[in-house]
Amino acid sequence: MRGRIASGPALDEVVWSRDVAGEETVMLPSVRAGKYEVTPCVDTVLDFEPQQFFPDVPLRVWQEIPGALSEEGKIRFNVGCFLIRGGGKTILVDTGLGPAPTGRFAGRDGKLDQQLRQAGVGFSDVDTVLFTHLHVDHVGWSVRWSGGVPTPVFPRATYLAPRADWECYIQPKYLEAQRYAYLKESVMPLDQLGLLRLIDDGHRLDDGVRTWLTPGHTPGHMAVVVGDRSDQVVLTGDLFHHVAQVQHPEWCPAADLEPARSRETRAQAFQRLAQEGSLVGG
Repeated sequence: MRGRIASGPALDEVVWSRDVAGEETVMLPSVRAGKYEVTPCVDTVLDFEPQQFFPDVPLRVWQEIPGALSEEGKIRFNVGCFLIRGGGKTILVDTGLGPAPTGRFAGRDGKLDQQLRQAGVGFSDVDTVLFTHLHVDHVGWSVRWSGGVPTPVFPRATYLAPRADWECYIQPKYLEAQRYAYLKESVMPLDQLGLLRLIDDGHRLDDGVRTWLTPGHTPGHMAVVVGDRSDQVVLTGDLFHHVAQVQHPEWCPAADLEPARSRETRAQAFQRLAQEGSLVGG
C-alpha cells in the first residue's frame, strides 16, 4: 500500500493507491525522499478470511467497502520490505516471510532475493537491516542454516531490532511456544553471531533516516521516516494493515499484541501523517 493520509472524515476522501502485485516477482515503482530512493519489495502475497484477521469487524462491513475483498472474499496483503538507497547507504527495512518458511505459512516461498536482484542489489550490498518488529513475516530472510550452523543472509549487514520487542519475545512464554519457533530460527542466531543491535525511538540510521516508535502491534513496533518534512516518506510496518483502518483506526487485527495501545497509536499517527502530508508505505 502506498499513498497519503488525508484529513477528511470519509474513506473516499483519502488520496490513496493500493498496489498489490499480481505476480510476486513484479517490482513496484520506487519513490524519492530527498537524497534517498525508496523501493518497495514484495516477498510474497497472503490471503486471509476477513474475520480471521479482523475478528471484531463483521463480514458485512467488509462487503460494503468497494475493492476491500478479493473475488474469493478474502483480504489480500503484500508481505513487503523496503529498500532505502542514498548517502552511501543500502538499508533494508524488514526481510519478509522468507524462503520455505515453517509453521502455518509453509509453502509460501518468499521472493525477496529475486526482488533485490531486479533492483540491482545483492545480499552483500546491504549494510543495514532494520526490523520494524519481530513478527514472522518481517524476519524471514535473516538467517540461513546449513548443517545445523546459522549464517546471516546479509553478510555485511548490522541487524537492528526494537529493544522493547526483544525484551518481550525473549520471555519463555514466547520462546518456548511453537507459534514463535521462528524466533529461534531467524532472530536469536543473529544475537548469538554478534550481529544484532537493539535500538529505541528516534534512532538515526543515517542523516535522513530515523525510527519512530509506534507501539501496540508489538511493544516496540517502529515506523521508519525517510527524508525531511518537505520531502518525506514514512514506512509504517504493521501500524495498519488495510486502507480501511485510516477511517477506522479502532479496527485491530488479531495479531495486535496490545489492542488498546494499538488503537491509540494509530489514531495519533494518522493525525500526524495527515498534518505533515507524508507519503506513506505500508
